[in-house]
Amino acid sequence: MTGWLVLSGCIEHRPEDTTVSRTEKETAKPKEKKLKGLRVYSGTIPCADCPGIEQHLSMKGDSSGIYRLSETYKDATEDGDEVLISNGEWKRFRDKKTRQPIYYLSENNLKDSARIIRYQVYDDRIVQLGITGDSIRNPKAYTLRLVGRKTE
Repeated sequence: MTGWLVLSGCIEHRPEDTTVSRTEKETAKPKEKKLKGLRVYSGTIPCADCPGIEQHLSMKGDSSGIYRLSETYKDATEDGDEVLISNGEWKRFRDKKTRQPIYYLSENNLKDSARIIRYQVYDDRIVQLGITGDSIRNPKAYTLRLVGRKTE
């Protein structure tokens, strides 16, 4: 038996919808703003389990922006040094008590962070503050020197 199956349909032609749905608007990435200025700090801070931690901090932006922190734990393993890299956002503000400028670094983004680091800002150096934002007993040991600066 030979049979024919005929399928027919109708395609409705509509003008292309150029509106963006709410979900697409919410998930769309914001346009990246061009960050001006670059500061680079470097130094070695104390380490409880190794001879020291060499830190290299690059900060892009004027009063806020992004950063990259490279930390080399000297002779931390039996194979030698261990290197950790973290990235995130930073902002500059004045401490409410001392009125000193502070860099506030937040791993990932400013609103949600696994790690926060604060530095008191001077002309040619920054000094790391404690976890609560207070001064550390030996601030000289927690100092990173400004080794590079570029303004655009």
